[in-house]
Formats: sequence, structure tokens, C-alpha cells
Amino acid sequence: MHILFDPAEDRLRFIFKDCPVSSGNEVHPGVHFYYDDRGEVVGFDIDEATSRVDDPRQAEFQLED
Repeated sequence: MHILFDPAEDRLRFIFKDCPVSSGNEVHPGVHFYYDDRGEVVGFDIDEATSRVDDPRQAEFQLED
């Protein structure tokens, strides 16, 4: 999984699977989901990230029991 922040576009991108994107849709204003050819979610973008996320330059990863 990759998490990328583009400050020039103020976009936060989450990529779950490195594969071609077949389709995408805006599920909420400024939130776009992307799908592979089987219809599985492979990533999503958040536009205007600095106004929606506390700090788009920092990420925390946790494993739950």
C-alpha cells in the first residue's frame, strides 16, 4: 500500500494495489474511488486534503489484535 500527498494539487492518494484502474467514481464531493477490472477498490483520492485531514504529511499504521 502507498500513501502519497501532492501539496501542489492538495490531494491525498491511497493506493492499495498496483494495477491498472478500469473505472472510478466520486463517492462524496472530493473523494474518488478507483476500481480494477474485477470491480475491486484499488485506491482512492481525497481532494483539498489540507482542509479535510489533520496532517496529510503524516500517517500512522496500527495492527489490531
